[in-house]
Amino acid sequence: MKNENFTIEVGHAAIAKTGNSICGDSFHSMRVQGEGRIILALADGLGSGIKASVLSTLTASMASRFAESLRDPSESAELILKTLPVCSVRGMGYSTFTVLTMRPDGVVQIAGHGNPPVIIVRKGKAFIPGCIREPIKSLDGVSIEVERTSFKAEPLDRLVLVTDGVTQAGIGSDGCSCGFAPDVVCAFLETELNERPDITAKELAERVIGKASVIDRGFPGDDTSCVSVHYRRPKKALILTGPPYDKERDEEFAKAALQFTGTKIICGGTTASIVSRELKREIKLDITSLRSGEPPAFGMDGFDLVTEGALSLSRLLDLLESGKPADCSPSGKLQSLILNHDEIHFIVGMSMNAAHHDPTLPVELDIRRNMVKRIGRILQEKFLKEVRIDYV
Repeated sequence: MKNENFTIEVGHAAIAKTGNSICGDSFHSMRVQGEGRIILALADGLGSGIKASVLSTLTASMASRFAESLRDPSESAELILKTLPVCSVRGMGYSTFTVLTMRPDGVVQIAGHGNPPVIIVRKGKAFIPGCIREPIKSLDGVSIEVERTSFKAEPLDRLVLVTDGVTQAGIGSDGCSCGFAPDVVCAFLETELNERPDITAKELAERVIGKASVIDRGFPGDDTSCVSVHYRRPKKALILTGPPYDKERDEEFAKAALQFTGTKIICGGTTASIVSRELKREIKLDITSLRSGEPPAFGMDGFDLVTEGALSLSRLLDLLESGKPADCSPSGKLQSLILNHDEIHFIVGMSMNAAHHDPTLPVELDIRRNMVKRIGRILQEKFLKEVRIDYV
């Protein structure tokens, strides 16, 4: 999401309790199409393992969907607590949660139950915003509290949400009586951001989780999650793929890249040849990409990456859908570049390549236009990117 001042970058990291292969925390994110709102939900299921994962997944899904339709996240929080059962022993829901709505005008609305407070880092100082606690009756008639707050975000603000696996890390161990309490997390964030002010949202979330794990001496006593949000200037990337339908537009096609300010990528050998010819720039083989098992990457002055076309796009789609981490292959580098940018602009040439319509070839070799549409959709829905697709 973006307005004239900032874009929003979201990162998430989590580890499971020692002895479990499944994390009992769940994180959901979604963009409300046509409204510019982004909704985040972080839930912590009671206990650990599969049971906790089911409870937290249900809660996070409900929280994000309710917030989508009800607009005020405090209403969605109340509805969840009035719908789901509450543990009579602990007097809290079977899953604690935080739901956060970020509006295009910069207003942030937060509501939840039982999770540690949200931390704001602004101009180098970390603090916890004040919140209002409202008692309500649960489905079982138990009196519980909904916590809510709202504020106006400023450019360069960072928000950090954690589960209690972070804030309770190390409690009870020798030399660590207070654990990684919220005020300690605040101090840690200030130090990290002072040393690395340009750290990505995901890297910051991973640093928080890593610090909690160190405090737990490498054996987390609970499922541990962190969500990091960064309001900053948008990073833009342009991807050229496929030759223009009309050869008369080759010069216009190449100059679009020349005039673009940001990261520039070419997907396709023919596409690269057109740009090379029109801009009079040499294409050079990237020797380091020869061992990847994929068609090699190339280099060209003024461009950050040049790859093969259909196969690279097909594998990129697979990587995005599966959530696999980026590797050192050309398509892995393509994935890494795209995910590190906020606004992705595709310019798709519509000239047909007969090879992509050979029925003996794998089904992954889809028509270029449809493949880019699928990539654009998953970038918008799963990774909250701004995507624009133009055809020439």
